[in-house]
Amino acid sequence: MPPKKRSRKPLPAHLPRTRIEHDLPEAEKVCRCCQGALHRMGEETSEQLDIVPAKVQVLQHVRFKYACRRCDRHGESSKIVTSAMPVQPIPGSIASAGALATVLTR
Repeated sequence: MPPKKRSRKPLPAHLPRTRIEHDLPEAEKVCRCCQGALHRMGEETSEQLDIVPAKVQVLQHVRFKYACRRCDRHGESSKIVTSAMPVQPIPGSIASAGALATVLTR
């Protein structure tokens, strides 16, 4: 039996969202297999609770995903490349550095 995927409740929809986009550097938008240009094929969004004094908001970290059309067309294996997420204060947590600082100083 495959292990259950951990899920958590979504952050409240009424909180304002700030979209933060993380993209690959231009030098990394090249296929490692054929050196062709990668195209954006989607995005991956994760949310993090952020507290600004007297203001609570949700930071949406959007990581763009790329693949090579040339390798896809020619039946070669095309690796999907996703931009990196910045290092988080507590890995796996939904709390931002600002939220943690607010909790720790109160």
